[in-house]
Amino acid sequence: MLLIITNKDDYTADYLINKLNQQNRKYYRLNTEDIFDLCKVSFKIIEHTLKTVFPFSDEIEAVWFRRVKFPVLNDMLSTKEKEYMYNEIDAFFKNLWETIDAKWLSIPHFTYRAESKLLQLKKAGQLEFNLPKSLISSDAEEISNFYYELNKNVIIKPLYNNRYRGDALDWLIYTNKLTDEKLESLSKAAPLHSIYQECIQKKLELRVTVVGNEVFAASVDSQNHSATKTDWRRKKLKFKSFELPEMIKTKCIKLVKDLNISFGAIDIILTPEDKYIFLEINPNGQWAWIEFDTEQKISQSIIEYLYGR
Repeated sequence: MLLIITNKDDYTADYLINKLNQQNRKYYRLNTEDIFDLCKVSFKIIEHTLKTVFPFSDEIEAVWFRRVKFPVLNDMLSTKEKEYMYNEIDAFFKNLWETIDAKWLSIPHFTYRAESKLLQLKKAGQLEFNLPKSLISSDAEEISNFYYELNKNVIIKPLYNNRYRGDALDWLIYTNKLTDEKLESLSKAAPLHSIYQECIQKKLELRVTVVGNEVFAASVDSQNHSATKTDWRRKKLKFKSFELPEMIKTKCIKLVKDLNISFGAIDIILTPEDKYIFLEINPNGQWAWIEFDTEQKISQSIIEYLYGR
């Protein structure tokens, strides 16, 4: 049986589960925000063996790790009480994942580790991917020097979280060009480390989805729209299937393996000179819209990886 670790708002999980239902595949969906209401979990040590007890625990052969969402806590609790409880719930989840012996896509510990942008760049560099000139810093002087060294041709993006949660709405933080005005404001802003990179001229932008040893590449022409020249996510653009050179395919597979994960969504720039520039990898990125646009069989590849062919 397949265990799917997710939440009720995960539409990518919904999409794959529809495929599982069509194929009469057996699975159990664990919505993590309901963990204490719907899924009673216990741990038992019997003689020398640790046993995890929850629905179908003895039948789990594979796990698809998607998205963790915490339960909503009682509003009567104080901020400090909620902080303590969320830390304990987080620890409980991490303990639970470590006790499940199965085939994972991907193991949570390594998934979280692979989110490190610095680790990604380090591993990609070791594989001799082409990388943009980069600076990760909060030092206004360092940032200013980098900006002028690259003739003001620099972008800025967050080190980790590209979503800002407001009181009523969530805001997506896009990649932006650094300007003289923004540089001036940095000295007055909170000293957060951000990623500053050379702004690479683009022919196409690529999303390369890796599932085990399979590679699915798709391209988007972001340069035909003024709003998407720096960040294609600003508009809904259609992706097309793209044939990667074998050398780049091999590097993408190797990068995923070197990060100890089984899945990765890799962003690459193809320059007008047909040079491939690695940007980053999302170890648990979205892919359903790529399948809709290109008809690539990413979902089937995930199913076959988890269930066996």
